[in-house]
Amino acid sequence: MAGPVEYAVDMSGFTIVEMVTEAELLCQQQSFHEALGLATQCVNRIEEELGKESLRLIDPYIVIGLANAGLGMLTRSEKILAVANFVLVKHPDAPAETKSKLYRALGAMYTAREKYPEALRILADDVYHSSIAYGPESSRTAGGYYLMADVFDKYGDTDTSTALRNKVAQIWRKSLSVVVEASRAGEEDAPTLQPLEIAAAQNQLIGLIGNYADLELTENEGQASVLLSILYYAIGEIDLMREYVTRASEKLPAGGKLLQDANYLLDIVQ
Repeated sequence: MAGPVEYAVDMSGFTIVEMVTEAELLCQQQSFHEALGLATQCVNRIEEELGKESLRLIDPYIVIGLANAGLGMLTRSEKILAVANFVLVKHPDAPAETKSKLYRALGAMYTAREKYPEALRILADDVYHSSIAYGPESSRTAGGYYLMADVFDKYGDTDTSTALRNKVAQIWRKSLSVVVEASRAGEEDAPTLQPLEIAAAQNQLIGLIGNYADLELTENEGQASVLLSILYYAIGEIDLMREYVTRASEKLPAGGKLLQDANYLLDIVQ
């Protein structure tokens, strides 16, 4: 499979897992051309080393499918993800995490193609398998709820979409609380967020803030802004942290615990 753009960095010394992870991160960061080039390298390498029916092909196929969707090439995206699904069918014992990842990509593509019933069905399968692999309250599962909310928006069901977005916010609040707790405890080896987790959190929280603002859900918007500020603290983006603490303070009552946590972290970096 020929890629439209050659990835500029020589990845020949990296493992397949490292190459796929980098391609996924590029796609999350909306560097779609670079993601396509690297994912294509992954496909070529996997086919050469493991064969054309290897389960390992699914991950780079997903990146290629999502990157094509990001570039507006939805028909090609659907074809590529169909190939990934064909590989999955040949591996009925594939792990739940692989099934979840593919179903989520298919759900995003179906939503973009306005195939909303198919999107909801496949995203429900995503959440089911992600819950098996990671748990229903895991940040890994939050992405499925997040995409389902977008579909319910298309149906005009804002009650359900808002409930799903609140679920996403609740999950990230739990995941990011470890950052505040570690800081309060003075832990030097605090848990760190992985690059893909950071990208997912940033994309979802920014999306939540925008959706809540559109619906004039002021307190929800403020809470999501606090969570984003905590994320930026965790990755050392202090100027952005300050910006979102300021935004949150305009939306939330001063005595709320979540805002107090953000202000506590802000005091540390002053």
